[in-house]
Amino acid sequence: CSYKDEFDVRCNNISVYDADMHQAFTALCDKLRENNNEIFGECIKSLEKLFKAKESRSEELIAVLKMIAELKEKKHRLSKLLTKHFIEPDKYSEQVFEIDNTIRRLNSSIQKEPAVKNQLIADIENSARLFRGYDGSEDYQKSILDSAIEHIVICEDGRIRFMLSGGLEFTERVK
Repeated sequence: CSYKDEFDVRCNNISVYDADMHQAFTALCDKLRENNNEIFGECIKSLEKLFKAKESRSEELIAVLKMIAELKEKKHRLSKLLTKHFIEPDKYSEQVFEIDNTIRRLNSSIQKEPAVKNQLIADIENSARLFRGYDGSEDYQKSILDSAIEHIVICEDGRIRFMLSGGLEFTERVK
């Protein structure tokens, strides 16, 4: 650590030289360029199969849609009670507000999955495109770091983990 002289406690952070980090990142870029289809293509195919399998389990979707229908029916019954003056307007408003929030939450849970699916696949396709075009230049490495790498973790055992957007994680050893 650059501040180790200011503390009484020994610093346990692992030191990695810039040259080692650069070498590990270059090795990762080379491997992902050379094995682009095998890694990214298979990943996208597997993700699509996973999402299809999840979609085919439509029992959960049917249950959510049934809950929404029941809530709408309950809301309709409440409006009948209000028109017949069996329920106070304040109580009606309170219950309808809760029902509407629940319906909104259930609807958003249904609509989130395709957006997550599309974003994951788009992130992985973007990474694949970046690494496919990798030419070894430092400018290209910087563009990969800016747009494809979410974060980098240095492990205690001398490995460096690179986390890409889309959730992919790759590990390189520091020599």
